[in-house]
Amino acid sequence: MPACTLPCTECSGGPTSCTNCDSSLPYLYSNDCYPSCPTNTYEESGACYGINCIVTLIFIFIDCISPCQSCTNDLNCQTCEAGFTILFEQRCYTTCPPGTYAYSSSCDRK
Repeated sequence: MPACTLPCTECSGGPTSCTNCDSSLPYLYSNDCYPSCPTNTYEESGACYGINCIVTLIFIFIDCISPCQSCTNDLNCQTCEAGFTILFEQRCYTTCPPGTYAYSSSCDRK
């Protein structure tokens, strides 16, 4: 098997199919190396993940649920997609949800 090519420091199945990354692009996601986690993924222990769903003991990786642009896990948004200007209680909104009112650039409970 040929040697890995940078930024891969370890690889499997080919020289660019990374299993570990160089410090210049330290985040591993889907066998590629990135400077930070891609949109719709979250970082955990130096690797990037989508949402894990278990279907008969098989892991399926999917992205953050829209309208989250980035998330810390399956339902906790960190940033919102364009058009969703309010991030309140780790959810994205276009207007404040029922039972709240606009306060500065966020919402507050009534």
